[in-house]
Amino acid sequence: MKMRRSDREVLDISRVYKFLLEEDVMRLAFADDEGLYIVPVNYGCTLDDETFDFYIHGADEGRKAAALKKAAKDGSEIAFEIDGHHEAFNSNSCNASYYYASVIGKAHVKLLEGEEKTAGLKHLMDGIMPAAEYVFNDNILEKMMVCRLTATEWSCKQHSR
Repeated sequence: MKMRRSDREVLDISRVYKFLLEEDVMRLAFADDEGLYIVPVNYGCTLDDETFDFYIHGADEGRKAAALKKAAKDGSEIAFEIDGHHEAFNSNSCNASYYYASVIGKAHVKLLEGEEKTAGLKHLMDGIMPAAEYVFNDNILEKMMVCRLTATEWSCKQHSR
């Protein structure tokens, strides 16, 4: 992905991964029959062989679920965005700006089942509650959709001190 401000581009994958592990909300964007749609979701993230995988969950019905199922079935991509490290600053009375970091990209969707579903949910929980111990209720897990989003393209931008 070409970036206008290449001086703020972060190419070091370990720095990007560290940032992704610090955040816990991503936004998913897609188009469906109703138009454009963006939705925030919690996530967990893994890095394997320089590929980011994001794990999300939600109800097995509704607009988000329908879009994710469609993308998984037809192999289309969805867009994602994660941002953080927000801090406004004013270097003088006429020059206000903002520190931040963000990752945007595209991903393929896979609906997880069986042991993959449980493992995906564990990755998600490790992302949002890393020190917690948790037990998954099989009845709830059965009604839940768990997805792995494999980033096919991404860029990271950071404006910091």
